[in-house]
Amino acid sequence: MWGQFSRAGFVLLLVVSFLLVSLDSVAAQAKVQIASAEKVIQLSDEDEEMVVLDARGAKDRRTGHIRWSQGITSKQLNGAFLENVVASKNTVVVFYGDRDSKLAATGAKIAIQAGYTDVYWLKGGWQEWQSKGLRLDQ
Repeated sequence: MWGQFSRAGFVLLLVVSFLLVSLDSVAAQAKVQIASAEKVIQLSDEDEEMVVLDARGAKDRRTGHIRWSQGITSKQLNGAFLENVVASKNTVVVFYGDRDSKLAATGAKIAIQAGYTDVYWLKGGWQEWQSKGLRLDQ
């Protein structure tokens, strides 16, 4: 009996360990990626479905914004809003705000928690984009 229990226990331990490692690797794949302005341009060239979300206020957006971006407020930072503006959970989603914007970083984390798998944060934000003379709308 002890031999059967230890064999069964060992097999169960192996199965549980395998499942935990598998879940860990899936979670590790779904992390917010930090992007430079050049990386965002590359992503836009590779994925025409890409969604860019501007976490700055409406007043700041009126002074200029990334050409294909859509404004997002703190009240909209939730999974339900993302489902309305992002085609699928595999669509590239880029968040940006002012330099090192906490709201943009928070939005990216919320997207990951909502199951989006290809999420970026433009860490240098609007200032990096503008300083490099990249595509703007005003």
